[in-house]
Parts: sequence; C-alpha cells; structure tokens
Amino acid sequence: MTVIADKIFYCYSKNNNVCDLISQLNEQMLHDTIENEKHMTIIPIVKKEQPIVNNNPISSNEKKIDSQIQNTPVLPYITPKQRDTLFWSLFIGQYGYIDYDRITFNEGVKKLEVHQKIVDTLRQNPTRWKQVNQKITKVAIEEVYSDLLTNIKKSALDNILAYACYFQKNIFIVHMQQKSYWDIQYEEANETIVLHLDSDNCFHIQPECSVEEIQQLKNNRISLESYSKPLRPLSFYKVNQLQEMASSLHMDYAMKKQDLYESILHQIKW
Repeated sequence: MTVIADKIFYCYSKNNNVCDLISQLNEQMLHDTIENEKHMTIIPIVKKEQPIVNNNPISSNEKKIDSQIQNTPVLPYITPKQRDTLFWSLFIGQYGYIDYDRITFNEGVKKLEVHQKIVDTLRQNPTRWKQVNQKITKVAIEEVYSDLLTNIKKSALDNILAYACYFQKNIFIVHMQQKSYWDIQYEEANETIVLHLDSDNCFHIQPECSVEEIQQLKNNRISLESYSKPLRPLSFYKVNQLQEMASSLHMDYAMKKQDLYESILHQIKW
C-alpha cells in the first residue's frame, strides 16, 4: 500500500500511470467506510504569530500622544479620583490633566511638595496677598500656612486665597445646588480656574471655560461675600436691594425685611 501511495502522490517517474496504479488497489479501499475502522482526530498545528515590532520612533511618539489625548476626560467637568477634590481640581487647573494623570502613587508627597512651594513663595512675596479681592489678616495667613504644611487629608476652603495668590489666577467657584458663586479675583491674573461644588462638598473642574460661559454661570445666582459669610449683616442692606436679589433668584419678595434676608440666605449659603 505504501508503495502504491508513493507512486500516486509522488509521481516522479514518467512511467507511473495513475489509472493503472488505482486499479491495483484493493476493492475495499474504494468504499467510503471500512469495516473495523478506527476514527482518528487530527489536531491542526497553529503557528503562533510573532508580535510586530515597530522600529519607527515617530509613529510610536504619535501613538503615545494620541493615547494621552484619548485618556483626557470629555468636557465640561473633570472630577478628581482623590479624596481631596479641591486640591486636585486646582492642580489640574494649574498644571493640566496630563500632568495630573501621570501621578499614580505618592500623591500625598506631591501635594505637600506643592504646599511647601506655596508657603515659601508667599512668604517671600507677601504683597501677593494684597492683590486678591478678599481681605485676610496676618494671623489668618499664618493659620493658612500651618494648615497647608500639616493637613494632608483634605484642603480647607480657607486656603483658597493662598492658591489664587500662588497660581496668580482667578478662582471662580459655583455651587451646583445653591444659587450662588464665589468669585476670587487676582489683580494680575489672565486666567480663571472654574470649579463646581456639589452638595457632597465634592469639587469638579470645568477646564477652558470662556468668559461667556462664566457669565452664564453668574446668571440667576448671587455673588457671595465669602463662603463662610454669604451676605453682609442685615443692617447693611436696604429693602429694595434685598428685593432685587430675590427677583434675580426668582423668589417671592413680598415679605418683611428680616424674613426676606433669611430666605435669600437659605437659597445661597453653602
């Protein structure tokens, strides 16, 4: 059988006639099934493909940049994954999302490093404190320095002025539930970091927010004196001033001055 098969499939000799060779086969071999045949399973051998090596450095760099762009979150908000959403939102606003995304460990060390730079810079340039539209005493400034260097868990809103002075940027914070915003202005600033605060005290950053978009956020909201003291004392306001505030908030203002003041306060306080 082997001799015949070799002659059929490997017909190297001119004298090998295939028809003559087939006629020599046993009759049983010409049927589809063979008695007492044992079935065999044939396992194909799959050649493992080798990885394609790209030796083009330009293409590799382009893919790296494309990957960074794809990993950048879609507007309008970015919510930091860390517990201290205030600090990391400001970090993104100052250094960009790509630099933020590169920090995968030692986040506390990086935070203290930035805080140390803030304290050192502002101590060397104390006049920066006078360029924000919020008054702060020397005692309060020292308390801010102390908190920045010791509190690694969660940044306090009391420290927001230090960030504005160090980054030399405006910081605009709008509350997502309450009808108010806090607009911290730095005299020499050309940029504004826009943050959104929700009811869980979690901060979100809105990058590349235009002047027109900031104005839209101000519509139907009241500007806070500060986050801890939303309004000035009742005696400072006239009735018509409170009525104008209530009107901008779409509130009913047909009430006594004291009641109107408290109603507005309830709508805007954080």
